[in-house]
Amino acid sequence: NSLGQIIEIAKNTVESGYYERLAPARREKKSLCEYIEKIQGDGTLPIIAEIATAWPQRGLLMPNRKSTSKLIERISVEHELCAIDAWVEPKHHAGDLRWLSREFLMPIIAKDWIIDSRQIVGGDAVVLNMSLIDAAGSDTHELIEVSHDLDLEVVIEVKNAEELSDAK
Repeated sequence: NSLGQIIEIAKNTVESGYYERLAPARREKKSLCEYIEKIQGDGTLPIIAEIATAWPQRGLLMPNRKSTSKLIERISVEHELCAIDAWVEPKHHAGDLRWLSREFLMPIIAKDWIIDSRQIVGGDAVVLNMSLIDAAGSDTHELIEVSHDLDLEVVIEVKNAEELSDAK
């Protein structure tokens, strides 16, 4: 998908009311930064598992959202990860915002095509993709502020040195 297509998908999902309808229940937050520091302090490489029910180019990876939910639960218990990065975007990744309200042993990061503050609804952290935000004409600082207002940590995803410089 091109950035233009992704932006259109994200806008349609926002306008559908998905984020308001399925906003996760508030729960006690876990700090991604603290988990990374703890894992590193133990001399272990901090690993984050990215989970998606489907991938646009490959179709379904899991039979359904319930199977993905069970996988997230099993991974969070059986593996020494510092976080789970779960795709919650519903159309192409078949994600589910309700995963963000579940209690896991580690932080859960909300992964989505975020271009609008209404998409920031839960988890312990969110991923903000600089390329996507810039292409959509959205305000990165506003999205960070909304995230922090909801007590969420922010992971900035960059694709090149220019985006890294802009992110600083």
